[in-house]
Amino acid sequence: MLDLTSYGDIVHTHRGQGQITFPLGGRIQCYFALAEYSTGKRLLTCTGRFPKAGYASWERLVSQYQVDPHLPAAQKRWLAERYEGRTDDDRQLKIQQMFLIHAQASDIAQKTLTLQMQFECQDATLLP
Repeated sequence: MLDLTSYGDIVHTHRGQGQITFPLGGRIQCYFALAEYSTGKRLLTCTGRFPKAGYASWERLVSQYQVDPHLPAAQKRWLAERYEGRTDDDRQLKIQQMFLIHAQASDIAQKTLTLQMQFECQDATLLP
């Protein structure tokens, strides 16, 4: 995955399940881990298992939306995804603006793939 040394130490991690919504309407159900760092940055890691037949579609989605994490927010705003889910302790998570900065697939030789995406979060809210 990414080199996250500039993010600082992880101060809290929330886990659960939810759905990514992409700007042009694509949706993916997945498990998530939202890490909050000492620098104030938040990183959402989404993981799911999918049929091998869906790999080409996932690759196209990644190539369409993945951004350089060093770009200013104004230059990548149109690529902003959203996320809604529930944490394992039943809190609602809403992220109105996040950017795909890394993606990886594993178990490609199997019938189902493990697909993982990391998003830099700009606007995340945890509700009770």
